[in-house]
Amino acid sequence: MLFARERARTYAPELDVVGVVAAAPVTDVGLFLLQGRTDPDIFPFTAEAVLAWSEVYAEPDLSDLVVVPDAEKVRLARADSCTGDLTTTEPLDDIFLGEPQNLDVWRAAAQLNTPAAGAADIPVLVTHGDADPLVPIQGTIAYHDALCVSGEHVIFLRDATWGHTLAWAAPLPDIVSWIEARFAGQPAPTDCPGASP
Repeated sequence: MLFARERARTYAPELDVVGVVAAAPVTDVGLFLLQGRTDPDIFPFTAEAVLAWSEVYAEPDLSDLVVVPDAEKVRLARADSCTGDLTTTEPLDDIFLGEPQNLDVWRAAAQLNTPAAGAADIPVLVTHGDADPLVPIQGTIAYHDALCVSGEHVIFLRDATWGHTLAWAAPLPDIVSWIEARFAGQPAPTDCPGASP
């Protein structure tokens, strides 16, 4: 949804996008995927990204970062099971051929796949929990702050007890109310410091 917000005005200017909601979003792809360097539970996401990027981007070859056959074993696009069931039998130190954060190509690909928070004049509601074990909340905090700097109307619903699923389920009544207000044409609220509602 955040990429839809970013591109809506140029990709489909005839559409009236009145708002965007994102629950526990991956707002910093590099931060999220880098967890897979040391966390076997996140590694399937990292493997999928590295191998997909090596197919999509001409050069350099991102598959030089990992032992491809080992990464392919847990590739999400070829899995018949849930992500929680995907594991690698190899130590991650043996699968990685280098440190992702040290490679320019990794940083460039992660940036291309991270939603921008520039001005789009589309209100945003984001939710996230500090207890999310999957997607780091730091990315959402930074995204919210960047939207504020861009002058966007944004609301950030945050709770210390929400895990990944609860970030959507717990605030659902607030989310529905926010969406209904956008369709009703009501002015979008914002929690940005110093902003006018």
